[in-house]
Amino acid sequence: MSLPKDLQAQKDCLAKLAAGVDAWPQFWDLFGGIIETEVYRFFGNDTHMLDDIYQELVLRLLAGNRRAIRRHLTIRSRDDFGGFVRMTARNLLIDAWRRRKRRGELQLLDNDAMLPGRNNSSANPAQQVLSEMQVLELLYGVAGRRRESTTFKILVLRFVAGESVSYIAEQMQMKENTVRHRIHYYMKKLSREQRETLAEMRDE
Repeated sequence: MSLPKDLQAQKDCLAKLAAGVDAWPQFWDLFGGIIETEVYRFFGNDTHMLDDIYQELVLRLLAGNRRAIRRHLTIRSRDDFGGFVRMTARNLLIDAWRRRKRRGELQLLDNDAMLPGRNNSSANPAQQVLSEMQVLELLYGVAGRRRESTTFKILVLRFVAGESVSYIAEQMQMKENTVRHRIHYYMKKLSREQRETLAEMRDE
């Protein structure tokens, strides 16, 4: 059974990369939009951050003799590799956000910054970014401001990215009940007003 055209293009590109062929321009054509979307979600139109995240993602893919690429081609060749790219980019962005937070470098983003996935077209983009950053700050505090926090990643995936519990469990390699319990446990630490804020962000 043949693959859909887009998945076949992914497989061809990944096979070239696994063989050491320079197919990175093709890789960007296939997955660059995903990376751009995730960077904008966290940092707006920060082209330097986009470059940094892309470079770090490439290094991740090259690690261990291109282990992640080879594993996908061997085990999950019929699946969309975009899910792995999205999850890896988010993890890198969460780490970058925490580093900037520790250094006190987080600022309001420029007025051209847009948050993908928002349905309220009348909202001011700068206000949307501010809301996103406020939620990240809130979740960071709930998770205990730990340098390495699985909880923080789970909460960001749930309330910033809007992912389902089943998706988070799969990506974090955890049981769904564990993810659900952790979300419930940490949400109880919030005030009613804070919980309402998160609910509004998730529903937008």
